[in-house]
Amino acid sequence: MDLFPSLRPPLPKQSRTPIDPVITGSFTQPWVIDSYTTNEQWEAEFETMRSAGLSLWIYQWTGDSARKTTIYPTRLPDYSQSSPLDQVEVGLAVAQRHGCQVFMGLVFNDEWWSKEGSDREWLMREAEAMSRVADELYQSYFTRYPDTFAGWYINWEMDNAAGYNYLPAQKKNMIDALAVITAHLKGLNPDLPTSLAPFFDSKIGSGPDRWKYFWYDVMRQTSLDIVMLQDGVGVDHATVDQLEPWFEAVCEGVHAAGKQCWSDLESFTQTSANEFVPAPPERVERQRKAVAPYVDRIVTFSFISYMSPVNGVDPKYLQAYLESIKK
Repeated sequence: MDLFPSLRPPLPKQSRTPIDPVITGSFTQPWVIDSYTTNEQWEAEFETMRSAGLSLWIYQWTGDSARKTTIYPTRLPDYSQSSPLDQVEVGLAVAQRHGCQVFMGLVFNDEWWSKEGSDREWLMREAEAMSRVADELYQSYFTRYPDTFAGWYINWEMDNAAGYNYLPAQKKNMIDALAVITAHLKGLNPDLPTSLAPFFDSKIGSGPDRWKYFWYDVMRQTSLDIVMLQDGVGVDHATVDQLEPWFEAVCEGVHAAGKQCWSDLESFTQTSANEFVPAPPERVERQRKAVAPYVDRIVTFSFISYMSPVNGVDPKYLQAYLESIKK
């Protein structure tokens, strides 16, 4: 059982040079680009993204293990392709032409939100499903795009309030499942980093100090390389003024384990249960600058949905961002 956080020894602090507070990558939900059925649309999206300094495209998922679908032609038993084209092939090809890299999300299953760390058998089944999709993606695409196919994303959005934060058995379930899938990914190619994007709610659950030790433990006991910490500002899990203590603490734990800590900046505002709009540019600027002293990189959710005029977003948001990074 873990020691109570107040009894745990302090972690070694690493001297770090603050990064330039700019966004360099973005998550992409495949359903958003199902309407991109021409090469011109894909080219325009990547040209726009590159003009803003972004060079990393993160597929949030490439398959759905509940519905048995993928966004690429699959040979997996009982699976079928859900997208109108091979999104992985097109994404990699266009990214390669524009000097971008791509992280491949694996499968997701909506049951995650009710299972999380409580169901060990379910977690291990999902880890196996992720491994099978990873095998297929790696065998089908890596040799043709070795410089563009750059990493993996595990779509389990862990948080600071679920049972694995307090219950040793659930914490072990999560660590064991993450160890299984990350070990499999490293077996395919030890040079491709593995990542996931947890979130915190400042109003409930573990606080920053306890989460520092939580992620120190997780990163030491698995082959996870990158924590992309969701900043929570868009969904009102945190204010901009609350970001500094959370990122300072969590990144200290991640860095002490010898791994990387990124910010997943929410470039939107949630206005109702199912409505999300682009965030005010001045708020995005404050978000970037608040976390820059602690993180290794800033990515966003999501450039295509909340900043890209190619996808119908008012051009004023991208223009305001471009102006702000010149300051």
